[in-house]
Amino acid sequence: QEGFSEAALARLRQHLGNGNQCLVFINRRGYAPVLNCTTCGWSSECDACISQMTVHRTPPRLRCHHCGVSVALPRTCPHCKSATLDTMGLGTQKAESFLQRQFPNTPIIRVDRDSTRGKEGLSRALERVESGEPCILLGTQMLAKGHHFPNITLVVILEADGGLFSADFRGQEQMAQLVTQVAGRAGRAERAGEVLLQTKHAAHETLQALSNESYAQFSQRQLDQRLLASLPPFAHLALLRFDATDPAAAMGFAETAAQLSVQLSEDPRLVVDILGPMPAPMEKRAGRFRVQLQLKSERRGQLQDHLKNLIANLDQVKTPPRLRWSVDVDPQDMI
Repeated sequence: QEGFSEAALARLRQHLGNGNQCLVFINRRGYAPVLNCTTCGWSSECDACISQMTVHRTPPRLRCHHCGVSVALPRTCPHCKSATLDTMGLGTQKAESFLQRQFPNTPIIRVDRDSTRGKEGLSRALERVESGEPCILLGTQMLAKGHHFPNITLVVILEADGGLFSADFRGQEQMAQLVTQVAGRAGRAERAGEVLLQTKHAAHETLQALSNESYAQFSQRQLDQRLLASLPPFAHLALLRFDATDPAAAMGFAETAAQLSVQLSEDPRLVVDILGPMPAPMEKRAGRFRVQLQLKSERRGQLQDHLKNLIANLDQVKTPPRLRWSVDVDPQDMI
């Protein structure tokens, strides 16, 4: 029901009935991630990004969480003019409405960027939790660490499989860190804690490892996979990013950079592995088309020497109008 399994609802009722507090975690603010038309299939996409616009109920708006564009929530489909608009997926606002209906006598305390605006917003929201009375604390990664809630005995993590299929090779690592941090909110005092992961991929190796092994064992699994794929920390990466309002300009300049990199790699002292150029996983953001060129070497010094020469050569190339480019060594964001 509205993204909650019967097992999750049953556990919430049990823990609340015992006078305890519960935490429901979903790392997506807003009401729902997609607004769509059930008649023609239209969905709320951001014109400036390759991304869906998120539905916000209070105030009623469509917002892009990537570029910040905000528009009024339509009453009818902009494509076919039908009134059969519906939301898909779950955000904190939608989860809050559902929990209020399921638990009308229990305070639902939502903590996300929208509900805690202002200097004292977060402090006021957490005062009710610190009172110790039974309640459901609902929120995003703002709750993941730095808080001590001794009366929380149940943590329910919705959509726990969010990072399993990320385009970033660190996606599973980042997901595991977040799950571990959120899970640590339960059972921090004398009361025993329980953590419920809700997922559509319960048999996935990563989720099984998180459920049944220590974090150290999970980390070793990740390191073994990185070693086989020659990824950090067993190799060093540099990501050249190019973006422009004209996709051909961004790709063309990136191809020039790749050709220069190939020429430099003819020198054995400057050899690197070259991947790309290719569109970024998020190809368009804020009206600009994005292209990436990835360079990799097992020797950091060799990669740095290659970059030094490549940057010097690129500086001699005429840059197309309104094109930007940058070099990110040891990139933490591959998207």
